[in-house]
This record gives sequence, C-alpha cells and structure tokens, in this order.
Amino acid sequence: MKISVSVGEFPLNVSLNKVLFRASDIVDGVELFWGLRPVFFKGVYKLLKENKLRVLSIHQPVWSMFGLFKDESFYQKAQKFNAQIVLHPPLNAELNSNKAKDYFTYHSRMSKKYKVQVSVENMPKTVRVAGKLIHYHKQFQDPVVLVDKVCSKYEFGLVLDTTHLRLAGRLGRLNESIIMPFLTNIHLSDFRGKKDHLALGKGDLDLKEFTEMLRDNNYHGLVTLELSAHFFYFGDYAGDIRDSVLQVRKLLKR
Repeated sequence: MKISVSVGEFPLNVSLNKVLFRASDIVDGVELFWGLRPVFFKGVYKLLKENKLRVLSIHQPVWSMFGLFKDESFYQKAQKFNAQIVLHPPLNAELNSNKAKDYFTYHSRMSKKYKVQVSVENMPKTVRVAGKLIHYHKQFQDPVVLVDKVCSKYEFGLVLDTTHLRLAGRLGRLNESIIMPFLTNIHLSDFRGKKDHLALGKGDLDLKEFTEMLRDNNYHGLVTLELSAHFFYFGDYAGDIRDSVLQVRKLLKR
C-alpha cells in the first residue's frame, strides 16, 4: 500500500512547495490534478524532483472532464511516470446513454494504447469544479454499480472517494467483496454535513474502522489524501495534510 497526497492548482493561497516539503518524508508520492493552466505541470516537475517525490497517479484534467476536447497528453504523462489515471464519469449523462458508452470506450482505448491503468471515481450528485457546478447521474454515485456496469466491462479500476460517498466506516461485507477486487486508489478525506474534503479527524469518518477494512481485505493500492478542492483554504493546509497522513500510517501499522 502506498500513501499519496493530491496536489494541484488549488487552494490558491497555499504554497505547493511548502506542502511537498512538509509531506516528503512521510508519503510515497503524489497525485497531480491540474487543468486551468496547462503550464502548471512545468513548475511541478522541479518541485517534485527537489523533494524526491514520484508521481503515482494523474487526475483527469478539467478540460477533459468537461469534454472540451479529446486530449491524450495526460495519458502520455501517465505512461512517462508509470502512473495510473483517475477518471470521472461523463457529465450530464446516464449510464446506458450513447454519450457514456462513447466516453468510456474512448478512455478504454487510450488505456490500452498507452498501457496505463485507468480507474473511475464514484461521484456525488453535484460537484463544483473551477467554480462551476456540474451534475452526475445517480448511477455514477454508487461504487457497486460502477464496478458492475463500468469497471468490469471496460477493464477499469475503481477510485473510492470517502467524502463523495459519505462513507463513515466500512462498506459492509457484501459490498466489500464486490468492490475491493477492483479498487486501485482511495481518495481519503473527512466530511461533516455540507462540508467536504476535510482533514482527517475533523468530520464523521471513523478512520480506525475504515483502515481496519483495508487491512482485512489485504488492500495494496494507493491511499491518496485529497483535502479541499476549493479556491482557498482557511487553516494550516500543509500541517493538516501531514497530520492526516500520520494518522493513516499509525492505524495501518496496527
């Protein structure tokens, strides 16, 4: 099992260099998420090298999520870094629609072309990306449905987001037996009420119970701390990430 941290262009008031420096001795690598400025990637390379961190996963860029154009560049980067791709389901589309079928078929083809693992993330009903509110069909909110109807059909893995699912502990034995064989990445954060992607220990997630589930099922994929996808963060972002990672590592050692 590898511990990773999601880094990107947000929050705007946070020093990425400080985040990587504070986390470099306790994480195995990072997940990169960018999209408003394609040049963002160039500045990150230097910081990752300075902090001796690997790219373990690459989140689908914003322009690809919105379907603005088909872009193979993030697949090329994933191939270069031997990293997996985190893919969102298509926007405003039902599971059995032609739009969804074309979308998943394209990304399945890219996965095979570049020989990279693609994993689909369970989504909430709505999510705000780059200030825009977008909607996902209810079928894309259920990881069991994603495994049954998408992952198994298109040879994708699954990214389980605890905040999107409002998962307070274990999945339940039956769901675990269905989901765990496909699980390649966990977007881990806490939540409470309408507040999401909180630092661990600041919400309703029973982290001890959740990590017990991972150990019981011999999970060997990524655990990616994904705190705050908002424009600004009010608090010690680098400190909250470090504290969250240390909590996970302590519980996984038991």
